[in-house]
Amino acid sequence: MQSCLAALADAACDEAEYIVVDDGCTDGFDDTIAAASIPVQVIRMGVQTGAAAARNSGASAASGDILFFLDADTCVNRETLPKILACFRRDAALGALFGAYDDQPTQRNFYSQYRNLLHCYVHRESSGPACTFWTGCGAIRRSTFVKHGGFDESPWNVDDIEFGNRLSNDGVHIELHPDITVCHQKRWTFLSTLRTDLLLRGVPWTLLILRQQRIPNVLNVSYANRVSVVLVTLAILASLVSLGRTAALDFSAACLFSAACINNRFYQFLWKRRGPMFAARAIPAHLFHFAVCALSFSMGSIAFARELFTSREPMGVLSDLE
Repeated sequence: MQSCLAALADAACDEAEYIVVDDGCTDGFDDTIAAASIPVQVIRMGVQTGAAAARNSGASAASGDILFFLDADTCVNRETLPKILACFRRDAALGALFGAYDDQPTQRNFYSQYRNLLHCYVHRESSGPACTFWTGCGAIRRSTFVKHGGFDESPWNVDDIEFGNRLSNDGVHIELHPDITVCHQKRWTFLSTLRTDLLLRGVPWTLLILRQQRIPNVLNVSYANRVSVVLVTLAILASLVSLGRTAALDFSAACLFSAACINNRFYQFLWKRRGPMFAARAIPAHLFHFAVCALSFSMGSIAFARELFTSREPMGVLSDLE
């Protein structure tokens, strides 16, 4: 958070007010706030309530016309806030917008680089009108936020995606501006990536899709990604039932090769940013990502079926699996 506040101070936006929500922080929070070189209003939740409730509390305390949400492990650059304000001033019909991570994450280990560059690429390829929202770097008119009740504070909920879908379904104009960037400082590992893709994003997103009975062709659920998930799933199934038969193994290899070809532009992007060795290493990590997506969709579907037939909380399935 210290770097986040320092970056905001360096951006020097005279029109901004800065609100930090303490959602059960225990790692030197008071010292960080005391060292900040910008005036900061602190809201203490008392006990950990979750990101959605924390963001809603921060929004309630804000007095400005535009609410800008920023994670504690992200840093704005000097153009981030001016670009956001310019977009809203230029288009009176714009209700909300969100940006992207830049291509220079501070953590240097492979999974931090790969994960952030994947996010950067997906957002760059999806610029324009959107039907979702992202709180890593997202802004919305305060009147729109209040009208639609803010983020859903239900547990196991992808609150920003759900909120964006709710806004879009009500006709709110949302745009993705990948030129509005922030630098991500989070350290990703294989295990943290797996947990996020499977439990924190994949299963809740699947539940949201099944409840709405609609899969938008956007971001991580684009047609290309869906086809890639199917191909990787077929490859795994063929390998499991091959019993050493060459034809099944050849089919499995062909499915994986096809999935890699579909995502060739992403691997070219990685090659240009980090070189051929990094891109080569990212291919199996990316194909594994699609396998995790398939597993999360299966788990989400089971949870949804349980919700339909028992009227119980679907995420109880996950509680047993953690």
